[in-house]
Amino acid sequence: MSVPGSNLLYSALALIAPQTVRYFKCASRQLNEIGYYVSTFELGIDVGDCSVQAVNRSKYAALGFDLKKNYVELFIQEGIISLDRGDGGDQFEWNGRRYQMINDNDWYVLDGWAYTIAVDIGPIVVPSALAYDTPGLGYDMPGIGYD
Repeated sequence: MSVPGSNLLYSALALIAPQTVRYFKCASRQLNEIGYYVSTFELGIDVGDCSVQAVNRSKYAALGFDLKKNYVELFIQEGIISLDRGDGGDQFEWNGRRYQMINDNDWYVLDGWAYTIAVDIGPIVVPSALAYDTPGLGYDMPGIGYD
């Protein structure tokens, strides 16, 4: 039996292969010239000891999800922020795709891990080989190719 403070994710990762995601914390959210909010993100950091699982499509209707989109669950040993906190929400990249966090259950303070559901917002876009190979350009810059 587990008790609060036992870090269930850490225990689970002893049985399943841990995964790594590139995590992008939302830095700010501002209105653009046409009245839409645009988020900018801090530089991405690689976070290991995660688990990414597909959300079973049979749950989509009950959760109010769009059947045309793909959703994943992320179990991570970090504090996270999703859209339902009134901020832009954090994002992550995994398996060649970019995901926007849409809700979370934060057990980080109590147990050292957090859970979120995220929606696939598209492939990872690298503007050019030069940008990818040059620190501070393109791929490493917040918001490039994802606005």
